[in-house]
Amino acid sequence: MAQFSELYGNALDVQLNSADRTQLFTTARRKHEINEGEREFIKQTECLMKQSTLALSTAVVSGSSGVTEIDLSSQITDFLWLSKQPVEVRYSDSNGVITYYSRDDLPRRDIPYLDRYQSGWRTASPSVPTAYYLRNDGGSLLLGLTPPPAFSTTTSSETWSAVVNYVAWPSSMTSDTNVPFTAQAHLRPWHQAPVHFAAFRLEKLRGDEEASQRQAGMFAGCIADYLRRQRPKGGSQVTYDRMYRRERVGTARRDPKVDW
Repeated sequence: MAQFSELYGNALDVQLNSADRTQLFTTARRKHEINEGEREFIKQTECLMKQSTLALSTAVVSGSSGVTEIDLSSQITDFLWLSKQPVEVRYSDSNGVITYYSRDDLPRRDIPYLDRYQSGWRTASPSVPTAYYLRNDGGSLLLGLTPPPAFSTTTSSETWSAVVNYVAWPSSMTSDTNVPFTAQAHLRPWHQAPVHFAAFRLEKLRGDEEASQRQAGMFAGCIADYLRRQRPKGGSQVTYDRMYRRERVGTARRDPKVDW
């Protein structure tokens, strides 16, 4: 895998057609733009996703009932935004049996929707959460669950937690041995993308707009290549969510006059 020193060094020399490290294309500028290129690639492709399991407790409930809110900004320091995979709620009972609630059981409902269609949601009694939402509060991004999870008053062995799938913000590469995208091996084919982004930005310093746009096009090509390769292989098939005919066959006596 390409190391940081290779990216801001030889790889960028080739794209800039310059080995300058002290005048225009200083080492500091090179490093900064490579890091910016990595972040821009992640933002446009969502290639760096993580999952965090956050414990829920009565301490994070707003009041005795209504909602549970978690400060994602403090709980997940590299959080950018939620990924396509939805938020899940995990419940483990006193026997260790685990139940997950997600998708249709736990849809995202923004606050205007809740206000309009679920009046009283802010004071709902604790139960199984049926919806989640996001709320900005100053510098905090809050994940809310309503109704709040019901904690047992007779046992402390059952637990509730929120499973949050999100796009992550990478730490800046500082050491020459650092590898982009937190060294995830499956992202090796796109290590050149930050180099093209850096060249796109650095070419502007010498006023070569044509060369800058050429590098921007190659960076965009890397993004398109990544997105294309994430598509499922093979054809797609349309299916029904419910097999109505099978349900009818299983519950009704078959009429030989009907063409099943």
